[in-house]
Amino acid sequence: MNVIKKIKLPFILLLLIAALVTYIFYDKAVIVNHDKSLPAQIKNNQAVSNPSLINNPKTIAVLPFVNVSNENEQEFFADGLTEELLNKIAKIPKLKVIARTSSFFYKDTNEDLRVIGKKLGVKYILEGSVRKSDDMVRISAKLIHASDGFQLWSQIYDRSFKNVLDIQDEISVEVAKALNIVLDAKSTQAMKSSGVSNVDAFIAYQKGLQLYDLAHGHGKDKVEVLTQANLQFDIAIKLEPEFASAYFHQSDLFSHILLYATESDEQLAIAHKKLSKSLQSAALFAKDPLLKLYININNILHSNDWNLLPTFADRAADYDSCLQPLYFPVLLNFGYQDTLMKIYQYIINCDPLNPIGYYGVATTELHNWQPEQALILIAKGEQLTGRHDWYTLKKIIAYFQLKDFDEATRAIESLKHRPLLYKIHLATLHAMMGNGETGLAYIKELRETKPSNYIRYSIVLAAAIGNVKLANELAAALDAKPAGSFQLMQTVFACGCGAPFDINHTPNFKRRIEEAKFSWPPKSILLYPNKNW
Repeated sequence: MNVIKKIKLPFILLLLIAALVTYIFYDKAVIVNHDKSLPAQIKNNQAVSNPSLINNPKTIAVLPFVNVSNENEQEFFADGLTEELLNKIAKIPKLKVIARTSSFFYKDTNEDLRVIGKKLGVKYILEGSVRKSDDMVRISAKLIHASDGFQLWSQIYDRSFKNVLDIQDEISVEVAKALNIVLDAKSTQAMKSSGVSNVDAFIAYQKGLQLYDLAHGHGKDKVEVLTQANLQFDIAIKLEPEFASAYFHQSDLFSHILLYATESDEQLAIAHKKLSKSLQSAALFAKDPLLKLYININNILHSNDWNLLPTFADRAADYDSCLQPLYFPVLLNFGYQDTLMKIYQYIINCDPLNPIGYYGVATTELHNWQPEQALILIAKGEQLTGRHDWYTLKKIIAYFQLKDFDEATRAIESLKHRPLLYKIHLATLHAMMGNGETGLAYIKELRETKPSNYIRYSIVLAAAIGNVKLANELAAALDAKPAGSFQLMQTVFACGCGAPFDINHTPNFKRRIEEAKFSWPPKSILLYPNKNW
């Protein structure tokens, strides 16, 4: 099963918003347009279609199958069935499939299929329903021409619950036939081998994913909720030992423990070991070659040997895929702008309602010192996917680059619902304007209260106010911790200020940079007036 999860509201991963501020939660809202150069289509809040896909004669979206059972728990099964179908149909040659995020954007909505087709840029839509009664399941499926609602194919399947997953292969084959696509033996086998065979593992995994999403929402104790999620992932893995996605999502708990760095070094070392084990299993069993590549990059970044990091990173440009690049964005500071631009542009193409695409392209534009273009992309992303804190964080950087401190202040004020982020960005605003007292006061507060990621936040603020002695002291402390080099790499990304500290004070991280043959200092996208190194 594809690890790429839905990113509807609220979503995934404060995993990187904390330090590399990249994978967090979402909140649909109305766009506020601050850029007068925006295209008229965006200004007028018109529906934006995906023309690059709509010109392809064979494009399809698999909408969430509706649970019409009396059992609410069957919602997990219906969602999982949809995701498995999507992954199997994606194996059909010459058929372009919209990714899960955009398809699940329409879960529990009554949007007209013609509107959905236009917004997603697809010719065809597959929809259906699931009804369970005792040990029997009825699944209905319909293939529809999006432009006029004409039904090309439909079928009702009745199966015992234990054999219900076989229907996914049957539906996929029928979709190919209806679209006049001939499946050879290789394609058929790839499609059949892409799914999960155990129904109970299938449902446990969906339960884990729901908790995973909950963990990355507002005001949640991520470690506590992810611990509950892992109980479900453990069940899934026990029933389906080669369940790559379950191993991968299981690793998130251990990654957060390392990211937060609030546990004892002994506990961090245990989490580091468990993380490595989960990621190794995920990479071993992952069938998608790009997913395997991303997981390996993730594992290397957490390890004490980065010799192979550029070898793996250089391969990412060879793939066209809707997979999110996980921790790959931390390499933006070390010359991977073109690769990441290609990755994110492809995500926009095949997953148009996924905020990560617009956010990622905007981030890359900021690393190319193109703040105006970044703001246009953010506005388009907000119009399509809603207002998210991701976008706000990138707006702040764009306004810093433009030295538009009034707009930066307005953007920062919108973060008041996130007190930690609000205070940090308010302190960086003062630092950008040459005032370091606010940053120093907040570093003191961070070190006293020790919230999640407080060491990395403190390094960023120390660098922003130009206090190299304090930045070096904090960086050295982080360098000595398990997976400290990974955290310092995220600190570099989060600061965007070149070298946030003197690398000679972080011997472990220095070795990792030398192993990867990366240049130091890294590229800067923010110029703080009091930072003189």
